[in-house]
Amino acid sequence: MRLAAALAIPFTIKARGADIHHWGSDPKCRDQILQAAAKASALLAVSDALKRDMVALGIEGNKIKVHYTGLDQDRFVPVDRLAAKKALGISGPLFISTGALIRRKNQDLVIHAMASFPNAQLMLAGQGKQEQHYRALAKHFGVAARVRFLDSVPHEQLAHLTAATDIAILVSRS
Repeated sequence: MRLAAALAIPFTIKARGADIHHWGSDPKCRDQILQAAAKASALLAVSDALKRDMVALGIEGNKIKVHYTGLDQDRFVPVDRLAAKKALGISGPLFISTGALIRRKNQDLVIHAMASFPNAQLMLAGQGKQEQHYRALAKHFGVAARVRFLDSVPHEQLAHLTAATDIAILVSRS
C-alpha cells in the first residue's frame, strides 16, 4: 500500500486465509488490514467463504472477487493408489496432512485421532516449531510408529505422496 502510494500506482491484495482469520483477529493488525483493503483497487479471495469472512471483518464486499487457487493438473493426476502405497512400503490406510508444523495448523488433532485408526499410517508433510511437541504427542498417544514426519517436501514429490493417500487431512484454523 505504501509503495503503491509512493509510486502513484494502484495495487491489489489477495487474501488466502491466515491474513484474514489469524491476523484479522489481532487488534494490532486489524486496522492495518482494513486500511489497506480500503485503499486497494481490488481484492481477491481464494473462496466464497473467505470473501464472506472478509466482509464480516469490515471490508467492502463489492471490491472482492473470488479467485480460486489453481492446481497443476499435469502434476496432480490420478494414479494407481495401491501401487503408489506399495512404493512407499505401506499396505493399509494412509493419511496425509500438509502444512507448516505450527499451532494454528492443528496437526495435534490429527495425531490424537490416529489412536482411533489402529491400522492407518499418517504422513505429516511440513516443518515448523511444533515438530518436537508433535513427536512427543505421537509417543504419548502410542502412535509414533505410524506417524511419519516428512519435513518440507518438494512439490514434485508432494503430488505422488498425495496420490498414494486414502485421505488428505486439513484441520487448520486458517
